Amino acid sequence: MKLQQCLQQWTDYNSSMAQCKEWLHSVEKTVKTLDLKSSVEEKQQQLQMIEVDVVNCCLKLFYTVSQKSTTLNSCP
Repeated sequence: MKLQQCLQQWTDYNSSMAQCKEWLHSVEKTVKTLDLKSSVEEKQQQLQMIEVDVVNCCLKLFYTVSQKSTTLNSCP
C-alpha cells in the first residue's frame, strides 16, 4: 500500500513540475510578444504589472510543488 501511495505522490509531483514548465514557457512567450512602451513611465508600469503577475503565479506553483515534494520525503 505504501509503495502505491509513493508512486501516486511521485506522479502528482511530476504533474506539478510539468505545469511549472508549461507556465514558464507561457511567460517567456508573453514577454517576448509584449508591446514595448515608449516612455520610461509606461515601461515601469508595464514591468510592475508583469512582476505582480509573475510573483503571484510563481508563489502558487512553488507552494504546490513544495508541498508535494514534502509528501514524497515521507515515503519509506
